[in-house]
Amino acid sequence: KCRRGQLDQPLAIAWLKRFITDNAPRPTVRRVPITRKEKIAIVGAGPAGLTAAHDLALRGYAVEVFEELPKPGGMMRYGIPAYRLSREVIDAEIADIAELGVTIHTGIRVGKDISFDDLLSSHDRILLATGAHRSLPLRIPGEDLQGVMGAVEFLRAVNLDKPPAIGKRVVVIGGGNTALDAARTARRLGAEEVRVLYRRERSDMPAWEQEIEAALAEGVLIDCMVSPVCCEGSGDKVTQIICQRMQAAEFDSSGRRRSVPIPGSEYALAADLVISAVSQSTDISFVPETAGIATAIQGTICCRPQNSTRTSHERVYAAGDAVLGPATVVEAIAAGHQAARDIDEDIRNYNREPPWQEKDIEKIDIPFEVDEETISRPRIAMPELPVRERTRSFAEVELGYDRDSAWREACRCQRCDGNQGKG
Repeated sequence: KCRRGQLDQPLAIAWLKRFITDNAPRPTVRRVPITRKEKIAIVGAGPAGLTAAHDLALRGYAVEVFEELPKPGGMMRYGIPAYRLSREVIDAEIADIAELGVTIHTGIRVGKDISFDDLLSSHDRILLATGAHRSLPLRIPGEDLQGVMGAVEFLRAVNLDKPPAIGKRVVVIGGGNTALDAARTARRLGAEEVRVLYRRERSDMPAWEQEIEAALAEGVLIDCMVSPVCCEGSGDKVTQIICQRMQAAEFDSSGRRRSVPIPGSEYALAADLVISAVSQSTDISFVPETAGIATAIQGTICCRPQNSTRTSHERVYAAGDAVLGPATVVEAIAAGHQAARDIDEDIRNYNREPPWQEKDIEKIDIPFEVDEETISRPRIAMPELPVRERTRSFAEVELGYDRDSAWREACRCQRCDGNQGKG
């Protein structure tokens, strides 16, 4: 964690990284020759799978990626709305990975278009990076009505340009970033009232605070200490959701107070669309039981040791949300790096080869002479699209720093690394 946060707000490192990638010349990417005889198959073209493909290609492996959806990107493309993550950026990054020599097959479902056993017989190692693309059910009566759907499926449909009928009133169940993504997307699709229901206090919401504030600014309503009871409809179409108010009870194992129903507090909310965003799960039904891939109760793939990507099958690895459950893009990328290291290490150990040596990166000494007034400056705000314009389109909300803003924000760094002799 940035120690600047002990003074006021941490350095906006992510925003500074974005400034660099937005403004610096893109490096020239050249195809890497295949120098290894081993072939690697990766199932899933999300951040974990693509990162592993990138790293393995740099190590000289022939890498094939198999993706069920029409375009690569996984949750970055089909789960995160365009107003949060530019599709042009995704396309450029994936083009660079393909340019290295990675083969990306899209529209291919493993288990249907090609079997898992065929992949295993034609490749030396397989990485399962299938993500968590299935919403968990609410487990309440009436959720099989038309107009009740999962947040992951809702966002995927929108990003495939096949949005469902929204109507005037949308209710979203859940308190994470996915719930708010669904709510803000519904506003952009024309819903007049979008209401998020969360069963605990707002301070317990797992969503990032900036996402909560952005949703509220865009007119999303957030009702805390409320839980769904059932969905009701006319014919086979949902028309309302019955809710009940909750009250705080004792603390649970997560350190948050449990919420329990208040007797007799039920009430109805009119709804044309109900979106479930309580959690997500992975789908590895394409892997036959004979493969012996161990899974946890919640359906995620078990890896041993815990911080590795090695599964119970000696030639099969797993990374990203398929192992972690719903996580961030950064965590998925980190898992992809780890998967590439594990695969390469195991192959080299089997062949009794020395470890792969990564090229040294040139270190640049940056002089640090900033006056106290500059250091004490508060965080520089991120320029944003005006609220009145946001809900009219899926244009990116955060516009990025200009050169002056990036410089002033970077000067807030107290250079803890330099002060500790690590610079």
